[in-house]
Amino acid sequence: MNNEQRKIRITILVICSLVICCSEMPDPLPPPAAQKYKVTVMSDGAFSFSDGGLYLPGESVNIDAGTRDGYVFTGWTSASAGVYFVNAGNKYAAFIMPANAVIVTANWSWDAGNIVCGYGNLPFVNAIVKEGRRPIPLSAVNGKSYDDLLFRERTGSPYHVFNKNYQWRKDAWTRIGEIRKGNFTVIVKDASGNTVNGAAVNAVMYEHEFKWGTAINNNITITNTTGNRYSAAVSLLFNTCVLENHHKWNLYETDPARTRLIFDTAKNLGIGNMRGHTLIWDSRNYLNVYANDNSIPRRVYDWFREDYENEPKTAGNKDKIMDAIQAHIQRITGAHPVDGYGDQVYVWDAVNELLYNRSLRDLYGGWPVVKQWLDWAREYAGSNTLLFVNETNLITKNWSQFPLIREYLDDLLEINCDFDGIGIQSHIGSSTPAPHEFYEMMQGFDKYGKLLEITEFDMGAAISEDRQYEGSFVRDIMIAAFSKENVNAFLMWGFWSSPNQPNKPVFHEDWTLKESGIQYIDLVYNKWWTKENGITGEDGKYHLSGFFGDYDITVTANGKTKTVEAQFYKNQNNTITVVME
Repeated sequence: MNNEQRKIRITILVICSLVICCSEMPDPLPPPAAQKYKVTVMSDGAFSFSDGGLYLPGESVNIDAGTRDGYVFTGWTSASAGVYFVNAGNKYAAFIMPANAVIVTANWSWDAGNIVCGYGNLPFVNAIVKEGRRPIPLSAVNGKSYDDLLFRERTGSPYHVFNKNYQWRKDAWTRIGEIRKGNFTVIVKDASGNTVNGAAVNAVMYEHEFKWGTAINNNITITNTTGNRYSAAVSLLFNTCVLENHHKWNLYETDPARTRLIFDTAKNLGIGNMRGHTLIWDSRNYLNVYANDNSIPRRVYDWFREDYENEPKTAGNKDKIMDAIQAHIQRITGAHPVDGYGDQVYVWDAVNELLYNRSLRDLYGGWPVVKQWLDWAREYAGSNTLLFVNETNLITKNWSQFPLIREYLDDLLEINCDFDGIGIQSHIGSSTPAPHEFYEMMQGFDKYGKLLEITEFDMGAAISEDRQYEGSFVRDIMIAAFSKENVNAFLMWGFWSSPNQPNKPVFHEDWTLKESGIQYIDLVYNKWWTKENGITGEDGKYHLSGFFGDYDITVTANGKTKTVEAQFYKNQNNTITVVME
């Protein structure tokens, strides 16, 4: 066999082998299924998924940014490979799915139409404004952390009270997280009652449950520049007010229309909580000449003086005085459209400064007289209105007053006096306590099982002359108070350092913010404020943790958006269901 014949034979053998092998092979496998990739839509750090979230390469993906209350949509962006948007500047956009997972971001900015810079002509104070509600200040801290703010020690201070590593401070922040925050649940359902998975939920707080407040005066009714700034500041910074003088007996009786105007002006500014101060103020000044301190009318003073100046002293006018007190309590707590405040106040300081203001009490029968005043207060104000015993001389380095006050509280309870809480005035002068001492003083009232309120907080020149020290002091007193579970409110005795009332905590005389004012806004409207968003799970629920208060809950699902209001308060079932109809 020559070479050419060998080549032909080998070729035939190879071909035959291939034919035999091919005839024995199984049917070919189907091609593998095309892989789907996930699309994740981000909005301000919260994740949500579009249309199930899985797409084939080459598919068109439609995305919807939804809405955010108080924000403006500014466009879509993505760092993922192969993403090219159609209408990237529109909330409704699209792109062709590449062969990889994709993250797209809906970008938002504050709605300039809802932000007022220099709100109420207050320099450098910006606010979020929504019709029908009081405005909310934007924090003036500009992104600084808590640890960056004002921990400079005061020269010569006996206490290193502002050391951020002190244990009392760590303990206070822990307590605040435990007692001032709760777990909330938003359930999203469709019109048929089915739970909705993947719904975007935006929870924005717009009011505290805790009462942050101030005393107010006639400035709130004046329509000049000062009055306008004063009113703007009240509505912007506080949810609670108390009339500085006009609910005190004499001034209330002398000018009930003015009292009503101040009160109603605050309510019309969106102030939701009003304190009543005070039903009875038994003043020490009765023993001298009549002092027009608004505590009692002149006629009551004259009746008292007539009895007091007798030798021996008599009680001949006691019935007239007690009848006048009863009539006054009945009138001011009643339902008269001008004179009565009924359920328009949540609390009355039923009695004020009992430790040293005791003229009527001493002359006409001691503690049983006070019990009668409290009984009338409960009868006429009703069981839904809190009654407080309000006292001064508590916040001081001189603790000698403290056992005296606890002694008279013991006396009141021994004869079954009816009251709900203890008001701690907190006028702090040169004898400055450290914040942990302030907390320990409040603990001293725990045995009574009563609510506490900081009712008249302000400071003397010894603190306010050093603005950074003042800022640190105000911050730490607020932290200590907010960390005490039975503290119900924190009220300043004025907020503007006017020529007549210097050293108030929030504003300088020219209405610029003080360091302590910056601290107040940062705590109340930033660090103790909640804005959260996310998506519902398989069970249609979105869970969040936040400070107790009022919230706007905005839900976006299946191309629809709905906003509802929710009250997430302490000791209640904080679950809300939103039905997307």
